[in-house]
Amino acid sequence: MKHSLRQQILEKRDCLSKEEVTEKSQKIIENLKATKEYRTSSSILF
Repeated sequence: MKHSLRQQILEKRDCLSKEEVTEKSQKIIENLKATKEYRTSSSILF
């Protein structure tokens, strides 16, 4: 189930244009930076 869900999400992502991916990625970053947890953290691990 997890594998098929990941596959579906990747397929949807791959259908997006580079501009759409950039826009959506930027929105994700903005949303992350707006969270209290992000703003109050001393380090972020990716």
